[in-house]
Amino acid sequence: MFTYQVNKACIIRAITFCSLMVLCLSIRSQDFGNRKAKYIRDTSPFSKAIDFHNKAKSAIGKGRTDEAITNYLATIEEYNSIYNSAKDAGNYELAINALIEKADIEKIIYPMDTAFKSLDQASVLLRNEIPIENFLWFKTYLSYGQVAHVGSDFYRATDYLDSAQILYQKSESYDSSKYRDLLEYKFYGYLYSNKSIDTVQKYIDIRFEWESEEQKKDPNPQRLIYLLEDYPDIYTQKGEYEIALAYAISNYKFFNQNRSKIKNKDRYAEVYFDLALALFNKDQFLKSLQIVEEYLHSNESRINQRSYLTMISLAGLIHEEIGDHERALSYFQEFLNVKVSSFDEQSQRNHKIARATAYLNVGINLYRLEKRELALENYRKSLDEMKGIVEFPSTALINCYRYIGDFYVQEGQWEDALISYDSALRNTELKYTDPILEFPKTDSISRFSLESLTLLKKKSSAILNNGGQNQQKSLESVIEYVDKTDEKIRANREDLYKSDGKLFLSQFFKDMYETGIEACFKLYHLTGENKYARIAFEYAQRSKANLFLEQEKDYKEFTSSDIPLGLKEEYYKSSARLENLKVQLYNALDNSVTGDSVLRLSDQIIYLETQTESLRDSISENFELNGSEKLETFIAPDIKDRSILVEYFYGQKNVFVFGLNNEGDIFFDKTSNDQLLEESLEGFLEIVSTPPDYKRFETDLTDYRKYAYNLYKRLLEPTLKKMSGSVNELIIVPDEFLTRVPFEAFLQDNNEGKTYWDFDYLIKSFNIRYLISSNRKESERSSIKKESKILGMGFSESLNTKSGSSSLSSLPGTEREIQFLDASFDGDYYLGVEGSKERFLSDAKDYDIIHLAVHGKADSSNRFQSSLIFNGKDSVLNTNQLYLANIRAQLAVLSACESGKGQIESGEGTFSIARGFAIVGVPNIVMSLWEVNDRTTSSQMVEFYNNFLNNGLHLNSSLRQMKLDYIKEGDSYLSHPYYWASFIHLGQNIEFEESFLKRNLGLAIFLMASASVLIIMIFWYKKRKGIQ
Repeated sequence: MFTYQVNKACIIRAITFCSLMVLCLSIRSQDFGNRKAKYIRDTSPFSKAIDFHNKAKSAIGKGRTDEAITNYLATIEEYNSIYNSAKDAGNYELAINALIEKADIEKIIYPMDTAFKSLDQASVLLRNEIPIENFLWFKTYLSYGQVAHVGSDFYRATDYLDSAQILYQKSESYDSSKYRDLLEYKFYGYLYSNKSIDTVQKYIDIRFEWESEEQKKDPNPQRLIYLLEDYPDIYTQKGEYEIALAYAISNYKFFNQNRSKIKNKDRYAEVYFDLALALFNKDQFLKSLQIVEEYLHSNESRINQRSYLTMISLAGLIHEEIGDHERALSYFQEFLNVKVSSFDEQSQRNHKIARATAYLNVGINLYRLEKRELALENYRKSLDEMKGIVEFPSTALINCYRYIGDFYVQEGQWEDALISYDSALRNTELKYTDPILEFPKTDSISRFSLESLTLLKKKSSAILNNGGQNQQKSLESVIEYVDKTDEKIRANREDLYKSDGKLFLSQFFKDMYETGIEACFKLYHLTGENKYARIAFEYAQRSKANLFLEQEKDYKEFTSSDIPLGLKEEYYKSSARLENLKVQLYNALDNSVTGDSVLRLSDQIIYLETQTESLRDSISENFELNGSEKLETFIAPDIKDRSILVEYFYGQKNVFVFGLNNEGDIFFDKTSNDQLLEESLEGFLEIVSTPPDYKRFETDLTDYRKYAYNLYKRLLEPTLKKMSGSVNELIIVPDEFLTRVPFEAFLQDNNEGKTYWDFDYLIKSFNIRYLISSNRKESERSSIKKESKILGMGFSESLNTKSGSSSLSSLPGTEREIQFLDASFDGDYYLGVEGSKERFLSDAKDYDIIHLAVHGKADSSNRFQSSLIFNGKDSVLNTNQLYLANIRAQLAVLSACESGKGQIESGEGTFSIARGFAIVGVPNIVMSLWEVNDRTTSSQMVEFYNNFLNNGLHLNSSLRQMKLDYIKEGDSYLSHPYYWASFIHLGQNIEFEESFLKRNLGLAIFLMASASVLIIMIFWYKKRKGIQ
């Protein structure tokens, strides 16, 4: 369980791509009490060997290495003698038992091959002399798995242990202690061999259920804490760091409650290590350091040298993360200075690997201290030492080559970087032997670990920058690397991580897509072929909003299934409650890591997480989820006539721009992501999102003109010039920081206009709407029917007599909004306490249009905590609670402060409350990018609805006309973009479908007139006939 190596990348990102293996054993299947005999091992023939073994263990405890070796050799010789005698006498069971025991000793002092040879001898006897129902078959394969595990050959170990599990079922006997060994070794075998994390978790759950039953018969806190310590590891692997932290804190509590009964000092160290690591993963570096130092200053730390070394390595990593590289170096140097007297060969080997890793960490910190030559010297020393320990290929060599490659990248030595990354790749599980520019050939996509994918990403960048004699061939190779790596990521995405992990993947691999787009850009200009522009556009699509698309897909599957509404609500409420508890835990850490409130929250999180997972599993087992197809890799955008889609890829070095029209034309350009662009974006956003100040009005006006025109020139003008024609709509797909920017306020002409009132804004020429992703099918409905009802809710402090949010300011303008809507359009409208969060969650599903004139709050630190604030006590609606509303609306107007603002994540954009509405299927959202004046908002909303619902304008045109009218009716001060540019339209364009008569008034008048004439003619004809 405990390892010396505390390399951050290895600890935090250890999951890889393997298929989910079917568990062939349930926890109850071991209970053979009524149908199998307990296996009884006769140890009397081995008494002399056991005596030698005990003497060897005693000598180890006293540090007498030579005496221990002598006794171990004597033990092996005694088992060998028993084997020969038993075989000659035809006692094959005794002979096999002797070989198993002999292999168990050999794996301690000899290379693994020696132990395997003994087991191979046992295997021959089994096949020739022993029926398969005999318990010795299970024991032999369990021993095979244990030997392979000790030798770190985890793939081989899990194969043997899978066989042992089948043989255990067939056996005529049972042994609970051996069964426990099997479950434990299978768990660690699956964990270390990068099997599916879901499989690993199922095995720990099996072990826990089994151990719980055993605890009822024989309470043993030491054995239970040993098992519980694996839960933080599992949730760390899944990227669910809050759950990992909750388990680590809970284990700390359990350990201290049972400290007198837990004698093993490793358990003490492991509890502290897990807690420190969980805090480290949550970026609570100082709290993590506090736990590490508490352990290092304890008496136990000096007793267990191995644990002490592990902790000082973690202390070094913490100081590295907080930027104290000198202190980090002192810890790693202390590690290297400690002399370890380890007896068995495997422990010596592990410590040598740990030393080599320490040299690597020394190199990393020296480089950050700009001691480049010394850094490279330590990198190479690490590699040389590692080569002396392991044979090629070995995963132990990967990080040595990788960090040397990173060093060469920083130095601009791309050829050396390429060779280093290629060498690292050849030591992975891929068994890569192909030429350097070729992608690894393998039939098994499930064997691509995250580590391998990372190296493929880095290698593709090195190929791009290295060039080569044949530039086109090298660039084509880059595209192959990016394409196939992307394919592996998507094929194994579910096995990599859960929700948090998917976000990590979006962030971590974005620079790979930038590499692919850059290669396409060079090929596009080298060959003039449009196919490279289209490949690059697909990369831009794939890089963006993957988590959003998967959350949207999951929501659609869940809500469109036949799961009872009550069960859906129970699941979503449980999930929302769990998220809130995680936030509370994070906030409580500020006071004390192990305080009573933290301990209580940890227990609640563990309980609720178990309940939520159980509920989800039950739903999956009993109900069929609809539409469980995989996400489509590429969806061609639906672009109407006279429209242009402009998609951005916000890279580290460049911002790439793609322009597409409905005729299939594509424009591909880039602008440098330099200091000038950054200054323009930040300055522009600062001015438009801040109320104008008379003191700096002229200065801001000058800066605004500069920033707004520069952004237009660099981000839009080249595309508009290329895509010439009668264009009247721009569909913007922004990326990262650009998701915060209102393009409407860009200036097309730097010389036209002198004030905010007469500037040549982009909105004067185009309708503008936004998409989270262009890789998304539009809603089939393009209109809202006249008979559709509106749900309107407004925050009103004057009517909010039972408010739990009295600290919030009143929004007088919202009453005017709601009252106007109530007077003009059929719907249900609520102000004050009637407009509660509870009512919204219960009623929202019945409306096509939702209008919320309430407070909004963006959370820039927690992506799921941006919120809307209603009336009443339980008033805060977070993003993750929208699932409870079962919304079916075609339009949501979020007339609230900051409804489109939130935490920006690489590869995903802004996590805002508006994003939440999009996830739950609302195709059109009007949202605000910054806090706005409620009176101004109110008047604008009234005009917007008048345009949309009364004047027959499309949704986007209604919003645009509202802004143009506001600018026209304003002055040099009130026409400031702060007042009108905040609200933007996210989604597709729709219209308000009027009644047939109103839409066809001319036809109706003609038909009525015709009918009148016809009636008169008939009447005249009958009258004349009567006269005749």
